Amino acid sequence: MAGNDNRKHFEAGSDAAMALGIVSSLPSALSGASDWADVYGKPQRYGMVHALLNGVALTSPAVSMAARRGPAQPDARPDDGRDRVRRIERLWPRSAAISSTTWA
Repeated sequence: MAGNDNRKHFEAGSDAAMALGIVSSLPSALSGASDWADVYGKPQRYGMVHALLNGVALTSPAVSMAARRGPAQPDARPDDGRDRVRRIERLWPRSAAISSTTWA
């Protein structure tokens, strides 16, 4: 299974790249907070918005990395529609459903 080995190699690399990005954002945030403390008025408000947007942008890779490190998920498989129909039928039995022949 050479394909599976390559996938594991890429997963390790992507995890390392995300971790590096998350860790490197911390000194940048400290530097920005230091600069922000020295400004007042409108620039300080802009700095606060900038910091909040960066915080929101940082949560995406952090949550993704936490999810990837969580319990393994089953591999995705193509959905041919039958599973969706089964789930709908469980929620809404055929006796309650409107038959397509009702309107014919």
